[in-house]
Amino acid sequence: MGFELEIIETVELEPLQKKFDFRKTKAIIVGVGEEYSTRNGSKDDLLFPGLPEVLEEQAELIKILQSEDVGILEKNIEVLINEEKTAFIKAVQSTINDNSIDSLIIYLQVVGFKKRKKEKSEDLIINFKETYNEEESYSLNIRDLNKILSLRTDLQVIIFLDCNFSGLAINKLNLENVILITSSGSNERAYRFKKEKLTSIFTSELVLLTKEGIENRHAYLSLHDFFLELRKKVINKSYQEVKEVQEPRMRSANIIPFYQFFKNNTTKNEIRRKDYTMAELFGLINENKVREVLNHLKITIPDQEESSKTILNFEQWHSRLETLKTFKKIEDKNFKFEYKILISSLKEFLNSNESLLYTNINEAAGSVEKPTEKTNETPSIKDLETENSKKTILFLSAAPDGLETLRFGEEVNAIKDILKSKRKENSYRIEDEYAVIAENLPEILREHKPFILHISLHSSQEKGLLFQNKVNKKHPVNGNIIAKILKLLEDSKKHRVHCVLLNACQSNGHAQVLKEAVDYAIGMEDDIPDRAALAFTKGFYNIIFEDMDIASAFAEGKLQIELMGIPKIREDASPNHELPHLFYNKTK
Repeated sequence: MGFELEIIETVELEPLQKKFDFRKTKAIIVGVGEEYSTRNGSKDDLLFPGLPEVLEEQAELIKILQSEDVGILEKNIEVLINEEKTAFIKAVQSTINDNSIDSLIIYLQVVGFKKRKKEKSEDLIINFKETYNEEESYSLNIRDLNKILSLRTDLQVIIFLDCNFSGLAINKLNLENVILITSSGSNERAYRFKKEKLTSIFTSELVLLTKEGIENRHAYLSLHDFFLELRKKVINKSYQEVKEVQEPRMRSANIIPFYQFFKNNTTKNEIRRKDYTMAELFGLINENKVREVLNHLKITIPDQEESSKTILNFEQWHSRLETLKTFKKIEDKNFKFEYKILISSLKEFLNSNESLLYTNINEAAGSVEKPTEKTNETPSIKDLETENSKKTILFLSAAPDGLETLRFGEEVNAIKDILKSKRKENSYRIEDEYAVIAENLPEILREHKPFILHISLHSSQEKGLLFQNKVNKKHPVNGNIIAKILKLLEDSKKHRVHCVLLNACQSNGHAQVLKEAVDYAIGMEDDIPDRAALAFTKGFYNIIFEDMDIASAFAEGKLQIELMGIPKIREDASPNHELPHLFYNKTK
């Protein structure tokens, strides 16, 4: 069943009432008392003991839980204030052991988030007292909470998180049987966090994208207090409409933690593509790779756009600074001062042109299907035959947490540009899947039945190709597994993949295994610079889209790397153009 996701002022209770029998529901409320004394000494009146004003929209749900209309008994609401620190875990454990309860509602007043580096786990800092007292706060280990909740997989859980760290908490919680409702406070620390990590906003456009809905989970998110004046402008507006009214500090909607919720692959790709685009650009800026950002923008934004002139000015500004620095014509402190202004101006430009950037990226990537005028005409048999005869290039990528973001967008856009320039759209189609979850590989390959399978991600010879799991952690898959998937595809769907291109570091061994399941396989002997990998891709597809053979395309890819003259990644490494290796199946 599907649930609407949007910015709301009051909790929509109808979907919850349909899903839960509140007579069998336990509510545990942990937090402050009738008055909430903040760190700066101000006091807020509460609508309900243990329920801060910032969650006023969720308070309505608690009231209904107490009403006779729903039938919840007051004894099923447990408010933990001025209790021992272990009271919460004991209350949850007690509920887990009570088989008469099939739904658990938890409200947590969270005042902080802490990482435990040694244990590689995270804590939510929870307040039990009537007034905030850091020394009296309780450190709740998320791993412990996950462990307890996993004991009853049949138990449906609603968690209200009132905290300034919702995104971090959401990432770490196991949400298999959880409905999560979050809201964030308005202090300066929260604002700084949100400015860096993006603000969580859902709009009605996602409802259109996620037609399959969310499996057993949904989230209602309130707006940050800093943005209250924008409520009327963004309520029930589309993603794009929200972009047009956002201030720079509302740079983007944070849908990263919720990516795992969506079942629809089109939705995943659309959301992920937007995420990668801006995250990649800002990441490159933070790594001082300004020239790469400007090159990306030149590809993305057409020359006729007014913004392209600004990009040219940025490029000239950056080149002048680099020249002055190289020839020591500028003092170090002056260089740093002007470079800081350049970076600040570039970030401001990205913020103010985000809508334009997305529009052009989506047009280039073909990620959004534009509505077409309805006609009474039906596709001709010839049209259908042409469409079905196209060879599919399937581009797969992944970016697990903790690994450097690769330039997927630039690579797939380069392939599409070459296809367009060769005017071979009637012969080939390009399909791309971003943020590929390992367990979805068989389904993705059955769906697309590629002629060429192009995989671009991190890899290691020992661990395998680093796809990701449902919580965005790395999930290695070795060549043997992919070979089995490809053989099953050939057996069940009567489709044989012609070539697999592993544009990934240390992928040689995996390609050698894959050649047994396909006609050709290409891998990289060692770590390969991004620019070299991109040069190989361009050379390879320039030949492929001229309908020439794989061996010729491979040779052209190597030649393009050599022509670029890109420095080796290490002194002891082989020359870049010698890193790609071609393996072929001698039995075919």
